[in-house]
Amino acid sequence: MGFRVPAIIISPYARQGDLDNKQMSFESILNFIEWNWYVPNTLSQRVADTNSIASAFNFQQKPSAPFIIPTSKAEIAYVISEAAAYGPDTD
Repeated sequence: MGFRVPAIIISPYARQGDLDNKQMSFESILNFIEWNWYVPNTLSQRVADTNSIASAFNFQQKPSAPFIIPTSKAEIAYVISEAAAYGPDTD
């Protein structure tokens, strides 16, 4: 299986707070590109055999508003307090 590589999906269509435990690989991104843009599976069989990252997205939802990176101490404190509300990742 090799080493594990975590991924963070940043997109207005990402499923917020979603944690996917499916086994992925670097080729999972290529698999998604082929699926999303209707590219025939011409890259390799290895790409075809891997799971896609498509489940991390919900293209039916209204796109999330952009996240503005905080620049003041008050804004940073607010972001930290909001993140604390979700609690630690227990997976």
